Amino acid sequence: MLIVDASELFRKGRAQNFLDLEHAAEILGWVQTFADVKDRARVVGLDEIQEEDWNLNISRYVLPPIGEDIPPLDEAISDFKSALSRVRDAEEHLRTVMIEGGWLDD
Repeated sequence: MLIVDASELFRKGRAQNFLDLEHAAEILGWVQTFADVKDRARVVGLDEIQEEDWNLNISRYVLPPIGEDIPPLDEAISDFKSALSRVRDAEEHLRTVMIEGGWLDD
């Protein structure tokens, strides 16, 4: 079985989405070739589908490309902690300003 993820190829419309002819041709080529296409299509055997409890969710077999701009986990955690600290400082400053302005009781 060939599992295909062409979700990145459609063009968004107002009431419906559109698949341009060149993208349709590209998808047809994948199907006719019946081979793995990096981040787009994958040939999967029935044994693997059975291991997945017969779940045909595309993301179980074809994973979208991960962006280059995603930082390593330790860096992301550090950035999150830093941002959280700045938010807490801003909240405390706002609280002080509101108390001094008489808009909030201490």
